[in-house]
Amino acid sequence: MDSLAEYIVSVSGKKREVKLLGVSGVQKALVELDGETVEVAGQMPLTSGKLTSIKVNGRSYKVKVDKNNRPRVFNVEVDGKHFVLELQTKPKRSSNSTRKTYAHTPYVAKRHSFEVSKRGCVTSSMPGKIVLLKVKSGDRVEVGDPLCILEAMKMENEVVAPVRGIVEEVKIDQGSSVDKGDLLVVITEL
Repeated sequence: MDSLAEYIVSVSGKKREVKLLGVSGVQKALVELDGETVEVAGQMPLTSGKLTSIKVNGRSYKVKVDKNNRPRVFNVEVDGKHFVLELQTKPKRSSNSTRKTYAHTPYVAKRHSFEVSKRGCVTSSMPGKIVLLKVKSGDRVEVGDPLCILEAMKMENEVVAPVRGIVEEVKIDQGSSVDKGDLLVVITEL
């Protein structure tokens, strides 16, 4: 499965490979941790210094993240246990020359602005204008593949596929205006 971003995370000196596979709004993310797929739910990004509840594969944890003196190093508390976390971003590489290479910060919700009301139904997370369509009915997509570009408040937001599958229906046209919650694309999951 293609990833949206890849990281090397050192937790108290132990290195782990982390891949961001999909994002749904600011509440859910699908992550691969050392080869195992994990669903993370909670308010993202975590607010520095504030105790926050998150769920990992349905299990709740109390998490607090504080900045460290060093760049990309964080003091993390999980259910009362303390860790030092160092984040290294691995640049995303793609064999498809039309896709962009991204070096993500830990969580970039705006770059992946979509909401999923039900799996495969991609809706607009904000009002705006569709400035570029990147798929058509019958196209095969992977998680993270770009579907369209939504311009909102003079910023372009790439809307990406939340699931792997076949584009069943494109509900919008290039140049059309959309409101928050409007259905953009329907994907039949594979």
